[in-house]
Amino acid sequence: MSGTVAAIMLKERGHDVEIFEIRDHIAGNCYDKKNPDGCTVHEYGSHIFHTNDDQVWEFLNRYTKFNDYQHRVRANTSEGLISIPYNNKTEQQIGRELSGVEIQQLIFKQYSERHWGVPWEELPKSITGRVPSKRDNDDDRYFADKYQGIPEKGYTAMFENMLDGIKVNLNAERDLYKRLQADLVVWTGTISSYYDNYYGHLPYRSLVFKHHRVPADSNYSWDKGSVINECNDLPLTEPWTTACI
Repeated sequence: MSGTVAAIMLKERGHDVEIFEIRDHIAGNCYDKKNPDGCTVHEYGSHIFHTNDDQVWEFLNRYTKFNDYQHRVRANTSEGLISIPYNNKTEQQIGRELSGVEIQQLIFKQYSERHWGVPWEELPKSITGRVPSKRDNDDDRYFADKYQGIPEKGYTAMFENMLDGIKVNLNAERDLYKRLQADLVVWTGTISSYYDNYYGHLPYRSLVFKHHRVPADSNYSWDKGSVINECNDLPLTEPWTTACI
């Protein structure tokens, strides 16, 4: 997204712009495509767009229309399946009010340790500080931003519109940018790659994606939410269950 937006802004200011993409497709991690039955699949994990910035929202609406998807997440915990972030509905589901420490222990501690591979006490404050306080309302949406949704025709279609008139080179050599004659190069790769792993391999965390199609006539209840966080002893972190409508 950042590289594409940079290309658009530079082009609009009269610069000649060219993109070199090492993958065989545009859109980066937002890349999606239709499977044989017409369902749009986000190949690198689901992406939901949300912002409170009017200018950002107006900019992207030049290239796509968004649906009105509102993201809701459930946590599978020792107290059962509950709504997160913690809100008034969560208290009704549990049947009592939890303290800040109890919320941390129930929802975040074990989940974060498994996600980052580091004991909670050793996680930096920049991570543990993300734990949200209780919402004093019944809003069980994961994001409370003014604008939310997913591009109606998918992210790839949105990026195709954004890159109209900009030359894109797919399957580019990883270090080709080092030999380019340009006034400005906008780099959107990993920090460690940019510095040729000078400080060794940085501890990135990644995911293993397994796509499983649930038949429309199955017994799965979509009331559980489109995402269930396993805040328990299961070896999974965040299995997505996404309906194709």
